[in-house]
Amino acid sequence: MSALDNMNGFLNGIDLVAVAQFGAAIILGGVVGFFISYVMKFRLPATVLTMLAGSGFFVFPIW
Repeated sequence: MSALDNMNGFLNGIDLVAVAQFGAAIILGGVVGFFISYVMKFRLPATVLTMLAGSGFFVFPIW
């Protein structure tokens, strides 16, 4: 069995849509958090950034 076959089997076990949605939510939360901290001229704590990333799940519809 080749490494490529192993990779395909590995990817088939993962819901790529969920991974993409998770990544998009984190990116959205990070961008929003960075924008807010840039505009307000102060750093947001990591907990706020995490909450913003979590809120991204509710912004994106289920694909």
